[in-house]
Amino acid sequence: MISRRKRTVYQRMKRTIRYFYLRLLRIKTTPHSLALGLAVGVFVGFLPTLPIQSIWAVGLCFLIGGSKLAAMLGTWVSNPITFVPMLVLNAHIGDMLLPGLNVSPSFADINVHNMFSMGLDLITSMFVGGLALGVPAAFFTYVFTLRAARIARRRRLERARHRIALEHHEQPT
Repeated sequence: MISRRKRTVYQRMKRTIRYFYLRLLRIKTTPHSLALGLAVGVFVGFLPTLPIQSIWAVGLCFLIGGSKLAAMLGTWVSNPITFVPMLVLNAHIGDMLLPGLNVSPSFADINVHNMFSMGLDLITSMFVGGLALGVPAAFFTYVFTLRAARIARRRRLERARHRIALEHHEQPT
């Protein structure tokens, strides 16, 4: 049986995800721009650039025409809960792709002193791992969001047409 506390945490998380989903779908832009912006945000979110992720994502969207707000929301794929595990995973993936570095940290190794002693090798490993994970994540985000935005837009138009038809039909002649 699920405890009341776990249930409320789950319900809050579910409401938060639904809130961001609805907020994304209500952005006044094309489905392509929305999907592109969110994909750019997710891609940048996988890179180890936490203090300036939103700036990078918005800057890229200015260059390629994605939604800036969607990009900022997409960077939240790396948040205070997921950031450290993502850095460790990025470093491990980067280590596998660049075997000469050998800097894979464990969770116990994540502290400022160890990270500075590993230096540029660790940063390189995390960036390569972030690229390797961020590109497919961005691709799937784009495809999924484009489809969802097109479906949502079509449903919204159908509801509007139905409302107009009802209003027109109910008017006395």
